Amino acid sequence: MFVPLGVDASALVVAVILVLTLPRAASTVAAPPAREERPRLLTELLGGARWLPGHPRLAVVTCAASAIAFADAAW
Repeated sequence: MFVPLGVDASALVVAVILVLTLPRAASTVAAPPAREERPRLLTELLGGARWLPGHPRLAVVTCAASAIAFADAAW
């Protein structure tokens, strides 16, 4: 009866131990880059839209994920 609870608790303990053993360098936040001119969002989106048709598998996955997200948001 308590086996699933014990397994779940054990998995949580293992996960916490693994997270605590991560090196501190992985958790440091880098300083923000110097203020530089960035391209506009529309320019970036259009560049990505031009790049995507050259990668058919990624285009299919992107379109399918977009359709699923749209349908999920619609209902």
